[in-house]
Amino acid sequence: MIYIFQTAYNERCDVYALLRKTFALPLLPVEDIRPAFDTLRTKSDTDATDRYFDYLERTWMTNPLWPIDSWCVFGRSIRTNNDSEGWHHRLIRRAKKGNLPFYLLVQLLCEEAKLLTNTGAVSERGKVEETSE
Repeated sequence: MIYIFQTAYNERCDVYALLRKTFALPLLPVEDIRPAFDTLRTKSDTDATDRYFDYLERTWMTNPLWPIDSWCVFGRSIRTNNDSEGWHHRLIRRAKKGNLPFYLLVQLLCEEAKLLTNTGAVSERGKVEETSE
């Protein structure tokens, strides 16, 4: 089904924007998904996008096996280590080599700590809060 849109998607035309918006539906609150879907469906102007919206309707919007609240991820905790992996990658790039001597590693970590005071801190509730130091 998606292969129909490959050229249009790669060229980033109107179909690209429409598809991207449908991909974001699970990020909305449950009560906003249906109205947003209906609004997006009105923007469908080709047979291919009509078939795509029919598929979404059957498979995700009205299928009792997958009710909307089962695939809505709004407000759920992020369960990934992408942030720590990104920080680790950045640290390796800044080190410019592996197996740093201990004192060079300490110096690099101190420089990182200075940067962290400006970016925010995680509170006990797991939300990011701005720090003021």
